[in-house]
Amino acid sequence: MREWSLARRLLVLQVAIVAVVVGGGSILAYLDAARNTEDSARREVVAVAYAIAAAPTIVSALDTPRPAETIQPFAERARTTAGVDFVTIMSRDGIRFSHPNPAEIGGHFLGHTEEALAGGTVLETYTGTLGPSIRAVVPVFSATHQVVAMVSVGITVNTIAEELFSVPQEGRTLGTDPVTGHEIVAKDGRFGPYVTEILPEENGNKKVKPRTGSLFKSMTIADMTLDDALKLLSLPRVVGTDPQSGEEITAQNGRYGPYLKKGTDSRSLTTEDQIFNVTLDEALKIYAEPKKRGRAAANAAPPLKELGNDPVSGKPMIVKDGRFGPYVTDGEYNASLRKSDSVDTLTDERAAELLQEKRDKGPAPKKAPARKTATKSTAAKKTTAAKKPAAKRTAAKAK
Repeated sequence: MREWSLARRLLVLQVAIVAVVVGGGSILAYLDAARNTEDSARREVVAVAYAIAAAPTIVSALDTPRPAETIQPFAERARTTAGVDFVTIMSRDGIRFSHPNPAEIGGHFLGHTEEALAGGTVLETYTGTLGPSIRAVVPVFSATHQVVAMVSVGITVNTIAEELFSVPQEGRTLGTDPVTGHEIVAKDGRFGPYVTEILPEENGNKKVKPRTGSLFKSMTIADMTLDDALKLLSLPRVVGTDPQSGEEITAQNGRYGPYLKKGTDSRSLTTEDQIFNVTLDEALKIYAEPKKRGRAAANAAPPLKELGNDPVSGKPMIVKDGRFGPYVTDGEYNASLRKSDSVDTLTDERAAELLQEKRDKGPAPKKAPARKTATKSTAAKKTTAAKKPAAKRTAAKAK
């Protein structure tokens, strides 16, 4: 019996997902989700592969008697940090220096490498030692821009399927609000995961909007409970009243992080947990401090967005608001977002790509100090020019 191609397997997988959904609209939503998930996987493996390939650790290890001793732990750290299924670093001949299963080290890589050896990128769906996967293979260049090794990064089809099944498009039902009787669901939206209530279609009152609340950075849809959702839907939380001004102080979660609000005066909170446990006395102390502005405020302000760890440095990436606009940083390198980049939709892969571009450019050249001798030289020229007429007069007398 002829074995099915991997493309057909992926198609059957998508059809199986569709089969569990009822209704034409849901079918279209799942097909769209499947395409988006696969496209996201392709972008991710390419970005992570190039970020890892640029690490000097690989080229340095190639000059040692046993490269795998250095490369294997490095690759596993990168794999865990990036959240991919495998990072395989190999020689030009395709001999593995790393693999999630150490027993596979020293074996020959399964997949195509011709384009990577020529300095290009391989992006394919292939069945390897871990099963079918979407993978990228990219070159590792030496200081003289010669291809000395290759890096392959992949995400298995099983992982992609789990992601598709994890959060249904109609949302994950968490339970019923005991006060209102409304169904509470968790969804993945354009600006991130959130919880909301399903309002009954009674009375046809479309002006009533359902309560919504964005998930904290530490929360996930899969782990969300009804109690957590009800807490988020209860925000903003009233902390108390300022005894001097009589204004109400509330704690809430905003686009740029947790904060306090009193009238038009907002102050940042350090952690999201403070939204639920900050006391009136603590809030009054925060307001008693001078409001930070400019650079001090920028350093103290919470990041615009928190991302995952950079696959090269292993440090967390965050998006901050700088003097010239938003930028992503891992604490070592800063990279400005492009005009086509949005803070809300910026992915880990794109952030890592921007940081890697910054690394490739190297440190900015320092400006040459102003020449102090220029003034002296100019002054000397003026003095000489001033003396020249006197010399001519002396010559005239001699005549």
